[in-house]
Amino acid sequence: MENKDEVKPSTIATNSSAASAPAPSPKLPAWHPATESLQLGNISLKILKVVKGKVPLKESFGNDNNESKDALLTVYVEIKNTSENKKIEYHGWMNRSSIIDDRAELTDNHDNKYRMVSFGSTTRVRGMTTFASIYPGKTNPDAIVFEEPVESTETLHLLLPGDAVGEEGEFRFEIPASMIKSE
Repeated sequence: MENKDEVKPSTIATNSSAASAPAPSPKLPAWHPATESLQLGNISLKILKVVKGKVPLKESFGNDNNESKDALLTVYVEIKNTSENKKIEYHGWMNRSSIIDDRAELTDNHDNKYRMVSFGSTTRVRGMTTFASIYPGKTNPDAIVFEEPVESTETLHLLLPGDAVGEEGEFRFEIPASMIKSE
């Protein structure tokens, strides 16, 4: 005699899509308004200005009045050590040796990615810092240069890895097109 309360395996409903669905990825922090400072650990980072135009350059030997051939986008930042007793070793974002994970990234609202632009080992952007010790309560400026964004750009997303300032995580800024000044 068959037990009416017994459930046959073929009648059990399974949600096979739920079982095989990948685990959700961790949510990234929101983009922070570029008009406000952003704190990460002992570092406060502020975007001072964003300039579209020819980049002022300084030669290691000789001429200090050069500029880039092309119009580019330069993001000028100020790094502040908010620690009361810890010195920070800053390794500039433009001076990063890896081209994969620890470099500054710039994208726009059209999903375009803009590369950082360097000018060789003997030419530096005026205002750029390669290495610096930033003492407690002190600030240090830097300049980061990228390809020029397309004209229809409404917003830019700037990602700066925290390892440049000895912190885990990243600085994530949203830069409105209205903040970009032409020079």
